[in-house]
Amino acid sequence: RLWCVYSEGVELSKLSEVQRSVPWKLGSMNLIVGRTAQPASFWDTLVPDRRLHGTISREHFRIKVTSERQDLFCLTCSSLNGVLLNSRYVGQGEPERPLHHGDVIAFAASVEPTGGGMRK
Repeated sequence: RLWCVYSEGVELSKLSEVQRSVPWKLGSMNLIVGRTAQPASFWDTLVPDRRLHGTISREHFRIKVTSERQDLFCLTCSSLNGVLLNSRYVGQGEPERPLHHGDVIAFAASVEPTGGGMRK
């Protein structure tokens, strides 16, 4: 499972396991996270600010198994909005990044205007 450990304005301790995690299907080599990969109710619960729903892509990022023992994982960003991996920006089209137990993946999204600056 991929667990939500923080969501602004949401008391995660009051949510069930199903409401705050994305299950990895047994035998699957990939986990896709995004608006069309999880039900709308999942996003409604974890992202109560509806203005932010548009910042989550249909397929925002993918995690894939990269070893036969199924113990190594990599992250690929599929979104123009990017993701943060341990507070470092990862953009669409960048090389896949290895994942380790305890890594934190965050949506790099804001409803605030950026003033035309570039993301790094």
